[in-house]
Amino acid sequence: MDKQRRKWLWPTTLGAIALLGFGLVWASTIWGAGLISDSFQYVSTARNLAGGLGFQFEVGKSLLPLVHYPPLFPSVLAGFEIAGIDALLGARLINALLFGANAVLVGVSIEKITASKVWGSIGALLTAIAAVLLGVHSWALSEPLYIFLGLVGWLILSQYLENNQLRLLVAASGLFGLAFLARYAGVAIVVAGALAVLLFSTQNWRKRGMDAALLGIISVSVSGLWAVRITLLAGSFGARELQYIPLTAGNIESLLNNILTWVVPFPLVNGREAWILFGLFIGLVVFGLYVRVSDLKVKEIVWSEKTLFRLHSLYFWVYPVSVVAAKMFLDRGIGLNDRMLSPMLVSLMIVGVSIVAQVWKMDQRRWVRVVLVSGAVLFTAFYGVETGLAMRSFRGEGLGLARADWHSAESIQAFADFEDEEFYSNSPSSLYLWSYKPANNLNSFARMAASADPDRAYIVVFAHVPTNKNIEEMAEGVELVVGDEVAEVYLFVPEGE
Repeated sequence: MDKQRRKWLWPTTLGAIALLGFGLVWASTIWGAGLISDSFQYVSTARNLAGGLGFQFEVGKSLLPLVHYPPLFPSVLAGFEIAGIDALLGARLINALLFGANAVLVGVSIEKITASKVWGSIGALLTAIAAVLLGVHSWALSEPLYIFLGLVGWLILSQYLENNQLRLLVAASGLFGLAFLARYAGVAIVVAGALAVLLFSTQNWRKRGMDAALLGIISVSVSGLWAVRITLLAGSFGARELQYIPLTAGNIESLLNNILTWVVPFPLVNGREAWILFGLFIGLVVFGLYVRVSDLKVKEIVWSEKTLFRLHSLYFWVYPVSVVAAKMFLDRGIGLNDRMLSPMLVSLMIVGVSIVAQVWKMDQRRWVRVVLVSGAVLFTAFYGVETGLAMRSFRGEGLGLARADWHSAESIQAFADFEDEEFYSNSPSSLYLWSYKPANNLNSFARMAASADPDRAYIVVFAHVPTNKNIEEMAEGVELVVGDEVAEVYLFVPEGE
């Protein structure tokens, strides 16, 4: 291949992988980006922000300040609204673009570590076909933006640690600060960044301490102002109270199960976590013996001199510690699921592929090459099959509240014909995300109906949210308008109207 064609091969390969990532997310979200109650606050806040009402979301006829979630993702969605693009479509579009971008950034990171465009391409491809990451990027949530900012930030911080240029430290710190504004779990990236400066900088300890402090100050400056705002509004950071909540055996099992299924098919893991961990331990022992027998230096295998490798290795451990600490002391509702843990998978991808690349480079014996190639083929097949199954589910059923069968449901279609009345629902977030009509919680309907001056109102009861209330018995004047397997819609007309 001539020099000119080789020059374009790398960017062309990355471009193709980026298009693949975008296409997989776009094809997986034919019923819309996945939706949960978190998405409601993001989307409602974005629409109000675009309308000049600030960081507030709608509940009935009231506007409540956004305090439980950080502001960056709704700010991005507000940009789409201002440009005339619906926020829900904007969420689908930006996260599809970010999946392609994040796959490319993984490839670039591996290439920086290994000096191999081939291994960079392999890492980028594995990222693009990882079912877990496909799922994460298919929801109207902030994880893809957080992962993107983190990947760019680590690349820049690695350059700072190698070149000691202050502007690079400032840039990395700013990106970490934005990551914190994308997800409160972003505190992990700030902590890991400061630790990295202390541990990996080549400067004296006084300068390391000053630079680590500067990184922390810049990273938390804007988020600090946001924290002051929500503390004044909610009385605590993110409407969360400091308390000790011990982890349960189920929490630990969930954590291990999700991490293990990144490298082992789920049917083989579920219920066998202890055995899989034991197997991985044996694998590490065998790998250690291989290094010993082959007379290879451990520090060369793990690239101790490669700054970017160190950064992702450090972050892989700091992130889960931060998440578990937040769950134990701030928010018991934090799930130790694939979505929450996905930044770990991205760093694991970079570290793992880089180690394999170094073994390939250092040991050219035939049997070693056969083992590595066979493992790579099996792993790629495993990821490809999982992604195919995930896409079939996403396309067939939809994601979360963005359900396929809801698009043809009579109750959903009726939302568009509703007059601008007051609404009550057992799932205000579902009603809003499908109609942009804000609703009060169902529990407040009886009080309103029994008041001295009740208002005409619609009551929407979604089947996916359990309720033990008989709506027609909650007040006189309630009649069923339409009902199906998705929802029942009632109209309340006060006596005398």
